[in-house]
Amino acid sequence: MLDKLTGMRAFVVVVQTGSFVAAADRLDMSPQMVARHIATLEKQLETRLLNRTTRRQSLTPAGSLYYRRCETILQAINSAEREASSSSAILAGTLRLNAPVTFGRYVLVDFLSIFLERYPQMRIELILSDDVINPASEDFDLVIRIGELDKKLRLAAKPLPAYRFIACAAPQYLAKYGHPEQPSDLKHHECLVFAPWSAGLSHYWPFSSSEGYAEVMVNSRLLLTTGEQSLRRH
Repeated sequence: MLDKLTGMRAFVVVVQTGSFVAAADRLDMSPQMVARHIATLEKQLETRLLNRTTRRQSLTPAGSLYYRRCETILQAINSAEREASSSSAILAGTLRLNAPVTFGRYVLVDFLSIFLERYPQMRIELILSDDVINPASEDFDLVIRIGELDKKLRLAAKPLPAYRFIACAAPQYLAKYGHPEQPSDLKHHECLVFAPWSAGLSHYWPFSSSEGYAEVMVNSRLLLTTGEQSLRRH
């Protein structure tokens, strides 16, 4: 079944252009399809809208009334679409955002500065914490976390570009305990782990390189609540 709104547009354009061929060119469809739309409208309305001759089309009295109604309806639809498009292009309001402490301070803040400059009607409340957050219960519009989604929270998530972690050590530590040559060597070293992450992720480190992928369960006696504690020292 043909769409009535498209049929109305086809009818209005035929009247405005004076022919099925010209209307077809404007609507980017075949003249035969334009004719089908007009015929379908006439069948649904049970009245003739156009008087057709070999050279031109003219409106019937019923067609003239229907044309004015269609023109009004289509203008209202076009106006509504423009208003909706215009309003969606303007971002305004307050966004409550929660993000990890280190990521927020060293990566996200610069991005948000650019965002606020681009959208002057926006206001952002950025709360930095490393705990697992449920946006619904904590009244956040958006939460950014590193790692896999906690399935127990039943949240919808959108992946962001990869956030790269590197394994590093203080020169004093390496001088005293030696340099690990491969990920598996970390089993014999003292590692710092991140307390807010799940136990699997904090003690279970994945490594990726041009040589392949490796995973290792690290040895640790010290848990940190934020990565900045180690950054400030070294």
